[in-house]
Amino acid sequence: MAVLAVLPDGRIPIVRQYRPALESFNWEFPAGLVDPDEDPAACCRRELLEETGYVARAVHALGTYAPDTSRLSNRLHSFYVETDPVPERKNIEAGLELMLVQPPQLAKLITDGEFTLQLHIGTLLLAGMHGYIDLNRLMPASNAG
Repeated sequence: MAVLAVLPDGRIPIVRQYRPALESFNWEFPAGLVDPDEDPAACCRRELLEETGYVARAVHALGTYAPDTSRLSNRLHSFYVETDPVPERKNIEAGLELMLVQPPQLAKLITDGEFTLQLHIGTLLLAGMHGYIDLNRLMPASNAG
């Protein structure tokens, strides 16, 4: 489950954590595993609060997709979330660093190889396809279409 959350001022909360498989730190959207018998939207709300401190005001499902059809049978639930303007709590999950970014900053993190999780980049694309994010806003003014 992946959460592209947006604050009322347009900033996007992302989290940085160590990923042993990559042997490096990586910026990502808040995410997590859906517990048995848990509704994916409820998981979305829970993970957003645990990892960022922000409360989901409105949750929009972007779809459920197969992340790796050649080797895995799991599914990824992607969500676009509108948050409250201020975090409900300051104590986020241990081992995470929170950063609030504007869309062009997120694009730079992606192109610089610091936000590398393809599944989360796909969530960003889905949000654009559903009309929640203007993908043209991701690029700095000098590079926009």
